[in-house]
Amino acid sequence: MNPNSPSLLTIFLVFLRLGCTSFGGPVAHLGYFNEELVKQRRWLDHAAYANLVSLCHFIPGPSSSQVGLGIGYSLAGWRGAIAAWLGFTLPSAVLMTLLAIGVLTDEKLFNNDTIHYLKVVALAVVAQAIWQMSRTLLKGVLSWVLCVVVAVVVVWLSSVWMQLLVLLAMALVGLLLFKPEDISLNVDGVNPSGARHWRSPLILGMFIFFGIFLFFALAGWFFPSDILALSESVYRSGALVFGGGHVVLPVLQQEVIANSAIDTDAFLAGYGLVQAVPGPLFTFAAYIGALWVDSSPLLGALVGIVAIFLPSFILVPSVLPVWQRLQYNRSARGALAGLNIGVIGLLVAIFANPLLTTTVLSVQDAILALIAFAVIFYAKLPVWVLVLGVLILGWI
Repeated sequence: MNPNSPSLLTIFLVFLRLGCTSFGGPVAHLGYFNEELVKQRRWLDHAAYANLVSLCHFIPGPSSSQVGLGIGYSLAGWRGAIAAWLGFTLPSAVLMTLLAIGVLTDEKLFNNDTIHYLKVVALAVVAQAIWQMSRTLLKGVLSWVLCVVVAVVVVWLSSVWMQLLVLLAMALVGLLLFKPEDISLNVDGVNPSGARHWRSPLILGMFIFFGIFLFFALAGWFFPSDILALSESVYRSGALVFGGGHVVLPVLQQEVIANSAIDTDAFLAGYGLVQAVPGPLFTFAAYIGALWVDSSPLLGALVGIVAIFLPSFILVPSVLPVWQRLQYNRSARGALAGLNIGVIGLLVAIFANPLLTTTVLSVQDAILALIAFAVIFYAKLPVWVLVLGVLILGWI
């Protein structure tokens, strides 16, 4: 652990506040992280943050949660990763568990207007984050043109696999068009010595990653139980899904139907509820687990939430040293620069569709989004204050 890093308690509390106020889905979460952790606290710089975001778009799992986990891991190792993940995940996981066991089923936490205006605030956060990253990482006319091309392609051909192909293409374009000596590499927050020792964690991580697949399959075959069936289904969903929470929800629905574990109406009710709570959408696994193991809903929720995030805990620390090592390879810097451009273009595309198209439904929405952007960008008001204000107005 770097002596200049924040304490584990600070990491936990900062991510806990983010977990309580980060509405709007994975892309909005990245905006909140950028504002709080990069711009305000300077726990890492824009280049290191963009590289981490690039990595988390290449590996399966929840991209925003993996970014938070990776930041915690870079700051304080495994303990930092756990502190960051626990803080960001806990609020949503607790809410979804309570909703599943019926504690809050008769109370409407958020009315429709409140949810909508929270999405408008999240839209402003995403716009501010994209602007900040663009000013830092897009150098020259060519970078801006490539960014626009990526955004247009992703909007036009909207699929998770197309996003991955575009990022791979941008890595190749960067390798061919950007000269390493022309690229300014800022690696603040990256441990050079740790970046060199990458083979052992990568091999061990892949062994554990696939070993857990085999374990759950064999254990479920020889010792059938609700807990093992839940663990196997949810782990597989978290390990094989690219694109984050919006993609894993339909996959989980297929798993639930295949196992006849949860009533379809109950699943769809939870599907809607998870959109209204802050934090990662993957906490829907807590809701599923609580209903799947109805004889012990708290245990089911705990198993569900651990199983769906377990692949991320294996993959991020395993692959991160390789990713960091590439930053010290001059021949790879061009590819990383191209990736950064691709990530910004991808964020612009997602901002345009579906965020903008499903959030700004009236002139009033557009005005509110512009006011929120101005408050964040010019008045420097913390995002959580805006979120709290919207919640209070909605409840009133």
